[in-house]
Formats: sequence, structure tokens, C-alpha cells
Amino acid sequence: MQWLRRVHRAAHKAVDGTGVVLFRVVFGVLMVYGELRHQIEYRDMEYRFREPALILPHWLFRVVPGLDMVFPPPDPGLFLYWLAMVLSAMAIALGLATRTAAAVFGVLYSISFLAEQSAYNNHYYLICMIAGFLACVHSDMGLALSPSSSSTKAVPRWHRDIFRFLVVIVYFYGGLAKINKDWLRGEPIRASLVVTPEQFDLWWIREAFVVVLCGGGLVFDLCVGFALLHPIGRNLALPLVLYFHTSNWLMFNIGVFPFLMVGASVLFYDGAELEAALRSIQPWLPLRAHGGIRATVGLLARMRPSSSHLSPRRVLRGRRRTTLLLLAFVAFQLLFPLRHFVLNAPAGHLVHWNENGHKFSWHMKLRAKACEGEWSYVNNRGHKREIHLANYLTPRQQSRALDNPDVMWIFAQWISVQHNGAPVFADIRCGLNGRPKVAFTLPDVDIASSVVPWFGTAPFITTDYGPLEYPAHVQAFDLAALAMACVGTAVLLWLFRILVRPRAW
Repeated sequence: MQWLRRVHRAAHKAVDGTGVVLFRVVFGVLMVYGELRHQIEYRDMEYRFREPALILPHWLFRVVPGLDMVFPPPDPGLFLYWLAMVLSAMAIALGLATRTAAAVFGVLYSISFLAEQSAYNNHYYLICMIAGFLACVHSDMGLALSPSSSSTKAVPRWHRDIFRFLVVIVYFYGGLAKINKDWLRGEPIRASLVVTPEQFDLWWIREAFVVVLCGGGLVFDLCVGFALLHPIGRNLALPLVLYFHTSNWLMFNIGVFPFLMVGASVLFYDGAELEAALRSIQPWLPLRAHGGIRATVGLLARMRPSSSHLSPRRVLRGRRRTTLLLLAFVAFQLLFPLRHFVLNAPAGHLVHWNENGHKFSWHMKLRAKACEGEWSYVNNRGHKREIHLANYLTPRQQSRALDNPDVMWIFAQWISVQHNGAPVFADIRCGLNGRPKVAFTLPDVDIASSVVPWFGTAPFITTDYGPLEYPAHVQAFDLAALAMACVGTAVLLWLFRILVRPRAW
């Protein structure tokens, strides 16, 4: 087919691979830092896989036969497992057998991520995909102990653009998810501000802060990914990227994600642009830093392919099968995050209540649940007995056993097995994004015997979480947030000429 032939040629056109090399180094260093920090400070592997009485795997983990029987490994296997992850991440950073190291790290990291869902985070999912693609692309043309044998230092276009696509999809779908009634009304940002009117009489300052965070966050996420793709827009967007992720790092405990997204900005620049940027900032730096700048510029110049290797007509060899797989991956990433509109039709916003379609969809910082309640089972004599979650689960797992239907179902089945098939019930009330607490579960439904579909709503979860009501002055600020988001988006679209000059892309 003609369209597939054109896509194939575009995907394998030769481009500068400098950004891919730098991103590979940044990714490897951050993974080493993240794993060392989590293990040394928090004993993360032991906390997740040794302390609880059971682990709570994702459904993706459960569909692989026998995987739950071999993971987690017995001591000292868990430490060796973690050590293999650290060493493979170090090999990625050093460029030592890069593809093999990325494949090893990707498999090990993905298994540990899918094996325990109480610690779910969107950026863990992103890390798994990045590691998987680093195992498939050329990223060792420079800054590598075992550099690639390729002398051109150019890479097929998809080697660079697949990482760009992942970055843009995280930003844009994070912005799309924010177009919901709670976010536009300032939640859960407003609920997280523990400031009462008695403590803070100038309520309008607080509300203005909510408007800036909600409206500004929505505009940023919707536009910044496309701005980074534009030759002019990326220079305007980079300071915003630095500010946004620095503020997130200071306000929230989200690990290496802010540093990873800042480091991913190098993917949107080629070697010549990076050299020009370093030369432009050199006069503003102390004299003792000039030598380092010149050395870095020289290093980038050696990594950058010659102009003959980047001819518009030059197409590197590539199989048609690779192009088809890439198209399938792109289609999946575009459609799968939107599944909650189908699974929860016609009320797609229920995703933040019943979690049906929430994960792997880039819904970040969009819902805050305050839950309380009790678990119980009925013994063989017909007596109801309370279940104390602290006897079986870690504190993080306990919170998930109160607000996550999938975790509740796994835990109920395990409790039922421990007590000879006893029925298990949960009477839990939750408040979503600052609302008063209402019933979250149906207290008379046996969770252990419930049939929960792979893609569907758990039958023991309610469907009404109540209204979100505020005084008139707060509603006025909600409208201001919506207006700010609309006007700011329109201005940025015009500024970056996304609609006016599409050929510039």
C-alpha cells in the first residue's frame, strides 16, 4: 500500500542520534539513583515483597501462567534481583552492551512493577516502555564503553521519534484527563490545601492560587508537548518545563519523574542546536567553566553525524514489519488511555471513583479519596468476624484495600481461602475530591465470590459519589480557571503556530 510505503520511508529516514544518546545516559543515571535511593532509604524491595502477608499483582501480571509462583524469589534472591536491576541500569548509563542491558533492566523492572499494584505510579509504566525501546534502538554511538560499530552516527527517524511520542503522549493525555468537572472546579488541589477560613481570612488569595495551579497545569499539559516539537516553541517551552517539574519535585514526592521529563527535553534538539545553546550560555558562565563548555561542545561535535549522512533522501535499512509494529504501538497508546469513556459509558468521569480504566491512562494527581470502613468475614458457625488489615497488609496496601476495587477483590479472595471459603464483606465510605463521605461498597455483597470482569466495573462498588458544591464566590473562581485554560490554550496554539503553519512541523 502506498501510504504504508510512505510511512516506512519516513520512519527510517536518517536523523541525528545525539539526543537519543544523551537521553540514554540520563535515563541510566536516574534509574541507578532511583533504585539506590529507594532501597537504601526505604528498603523498598523488602517493604513491597517481604513484609506483607500477600502481594497484590496487576491483572497483567496474573495472566502470565506461573509468574506468581516464581516471584518474589526467596532470600537472597530478592537482593540479587534488585542488584541485577541496578547493574543493568548502570550498564545503560555507561553504554556497555546497551541493548542487552536495557532488555534485562526492562524485564526485571516490569516484573517488579506489575507484581505489586499498591505502589502504582504512571511514571513506572513510562520507565518500562522507555527501557523496552532502548533495547531496540541505536543509542550507543557516543558516550559508550562499547560503542556501536556504525560509522554514520545517524539513526532511523523512529529511533528518536518513538521517545518523543512517549513524552508528548504523557503531557497531552495528562492534559486531556484534566478536562473534567472536578479539576475545573479546583479539585483535588483545593482539598489538599489544609487551610481553613479561620486560619486564612484572605480566602481570595487561596482561591487565586488554586486557579493558577489548575488552569496553568491544564494549559501546560495540553500544549507543552507540541511546543517542544516546534523549532521556535521548544525554546519558549523549555523554561516552562524546568519550572513546572522543579515545582512538582518540591511539592510532591514523585521520585525521579520530574528529572526524567526534564532530561527528555534533549530528545527534541539535534547536536547542532545543543552546541549552539552551549555556546550561547558560555559568556554568562564563570571563566573556569568555559573549558568544560568547550570540551562538551567538542564531544557533541564528535557524536554528531556529518551532513552527508543526514541527506533528506537518505533512508536507512528497515523492515516493513518494524513499521507495522510501531503503528500498532502508537494506535494502542492513543486509544487505550481513553477506554474509560467506553467502560463507564455514559458517565466517563466515574473513572476516578470506581478506578475502571484509571491505570495506564496518564491520570495524574486528579483524584483524592478519603476512605474509612471495616472488613469482615462470616465463619462456618455463621458469626461475623472483623478483619484487621494491619495484620496482613502494609500501610500502603491498607489504603489501597479501602479505595481500589481490584485490590479489594484480590484481598477478599485471599481472606476467603484462609478461612475455608468464608464470605467476605466490606463496609467502606469514601469522599472523592473534598466531598462528604458516602458509601463506596455495597456492604451486603460477598466480595470474594463476586465475578469481576477484566475490563469492567466491580459489582460491589456503588455508582453515586455525591455532588460537589461550593459557595458562589468559589464558583466564580472556577469559571475563571476554565476561562484561563481556554484563553491560555488559544494563545499558545497561536504562538507556536500549530494551527496556522502546520507545514513548519
